Amino acid sequence: MADWDEAWRYGYFDADEASEYQCMQRNHERLRAFHVQHQQRLGGHFYITVVPRTLDLLSCSLRCLPSTTKLFLILNGLDEWEREHVRRRYPHLPACELETEGTSILYDRVLDMLLETNSVDFGILDQDCFVLDPSLLTRLRMRRNDFAISPFVTHNRAASIAFPRTYFLFFKVKTLQSLRNQYRLSCKRCWTIPANIVQQLQALGFGYQNFPHDSMDYFDNFQLLWGIAMANGFTFLQPRQLRRWSRIRGRRFRVVHVGAGHNYLTDEWRDQMPARLAAYSELSQLDQEKLRAAAFCHYAHLVILEHSDDDELRQRYLPFFGNYEDSSGVLQQFGSVISGPSREKMEVLVQHLRRIGTSRG
Repeated sequence: MADWDEAWRYGYFDADEASEYQCMQRNHERLRAFHVQHQQRLGGHFYITVVPRTLDLLSCSLRCLPSTTKLFLILNGLDEWEREHVRRRYPHLPACELETEGTSILYDRVLDMLLETNSVDFGILDQDCFVLDPSLLTRLRMRRNDFAISPFVTHNRAASIAFPRTYFLFFKVKTLQSLRNQYRLSCKRCWTIPANIVQQLQALGFGYQNFPHDSMDYFDNFQLLWGIAMANGFTFLQPRQLRRWSRIRGRRFRVVHVGAGHNYLTDEWRDQMPARLAAYSELSQLDQEKLRAAAFCHYAHLVILEHSDDDELRQRYLPFFGNYEDSSGVLQQFGSVISGPSREKMEVLVQHLRRIGTSRG
């Protein structure tokens, strides 16, 4: 990773981005050294990438994980008090702090960095993905032809293809590294399909007329890579028992993804939400999805903070949600765009946290 010829590995193609790419090179070396330092913990390990304003999710996620989990934290653009909080609360968890230039590094480039610096299979877990059955982590065994395992999928109807989501994903590293090198692909979201893979994606039913998400006009994080993996005959594993575990309606909850990331935790988003709700019927499908996601994000964070015993997090984070007073206030304002299954996810999570108490994390 010494020159611009290798910049594609992180999705950089414009010389104007040289400064940012150099920052990523430094982070590459930082993470490589981190892996050398913790090499005895590598293999079957997981990463949680921690971003600003989400330590309440991290606390909740860690409480759900068994203490035997081989886990690393990637600290991505945290405020100083958040970095100190993580160091103080989780001294037993190895954490790699990324160098940033004013804002968090895009998650697609974090994925690129993890694939570039690992030589053994590993998994990623979103902070808002909660493993309710610890045995799930011991059942992640890939078949010979798999490139990944995921209990979460989305179905593209036009192509009749189910594809993995990155909330909870376990990678077969050698397969994905080989495909990255062969096609010069990164995990970066992409609006322009590279010419060398257009035909392969078209054979799957994807292209400019059909992106994986029907509400988006681009390939999201990791999607070009799993697309070319499928085009080359590789598969991803979503075993029947994992599909059952991830369902809400089926009353068997083994892993729950609530969808409460940090993108909607800005003053701008919060203050625009009432106007967006008033014009909801006039919004595009994507903008409607974003409003639903933002409303649920605020609701989920308030529910978690209301059940948190961490006074510092409550003191730091609750003022942002002052317009609502509490989680019921979110439902009063935005209940029309927060679905019943989404509310049920939070009920399931709260019940689980009450059962396990504070013994984990």
